[in-house]
Amino acid sequence: MIRQYALSIFLLLAAMENISAFAPVASTRTLGSVSRPIAQPLYMSEEPEASAEEPAAEEPVEAVPEDPEVTALKQEIANLESDLKAKQSTLSYTQNQVDEYSKGGYARKVAEMETMRRARSSMNSSNKSSATASVLSEFLPLYDKFVSMREQYADTEFGSKYGYLTIVDAFDKMGVTEYSLETGQDVDAYRMAAVESEYSTEIAKDKVIRPVAAGLELKGNVIRPAQCVVSAGPEEEAAAAESAPEADGE
Repeated sequence: MIRQYALSIFLLLAAMENISAFAPVASTRTLGSVSRPIAQPLYMSEEPEASAEEPAAEEPVEAVPEDPEVTALKQEIANLESDLKAKQSTLSYTQNQVDEYSKGGYARKVAEMETMRRARSSMNSSNKSSATASVLSEFLPLYDKFVSMREQYADTEFGSKYGYLTIVDAFDKMGVTEYSLETGQDVDAYRMAAVESEYSTEIAKDKVIRPVAAGLELKGNVIRPAQCVVSAGPEEEAAAAESAPEADGE
């Protein structure tokens, strides 16, 4: 009897183990603990991420065709403006032609030609006179010798007999003239040669105190500059001017 009772308990335990093996296992996770995966958008590596909001494409505006009458009017205005410019150019040319071939235009052309002729003649004459003066300046030593001999032998038979051979007459025939200076005249380095400088309280600095010898010229071209004594100004001013650089150097 005891043996049957033990066998029954053993079968009962075995049955319970079989039942527990097929029973579903209860999940320990709750609904709150379950995290749902968030869907991430996928992009191509070469393409930029599209903006969240794309602007709406603008609708093309249809061009309103121009009225044919307006187009024709614009073309007519352009043609008239072109014709006006052409006629103005023709009018200006015609006026110039009338002015050129009229009596007044002829007189004006004659005056222009005469002015050009005089200018060319004056230029040629000036160049010729300048070249002649340059050549004559080479004869100044001989000129001075003849002048000295004429003064020395003026009262002798030799001087009276050969006086016509003097070079002074040759200079006179070529148009060479003497010119002199005046006291107080401004010093001109081209026409004057200062042989001496003196202090003066009456004559300002760089002005002629007195002429020494006359000069020679040919139509304004200097052959020999006139000689003169030049003023150095008051002595006190000259001394002050000379001492000023020395004071600056110290």
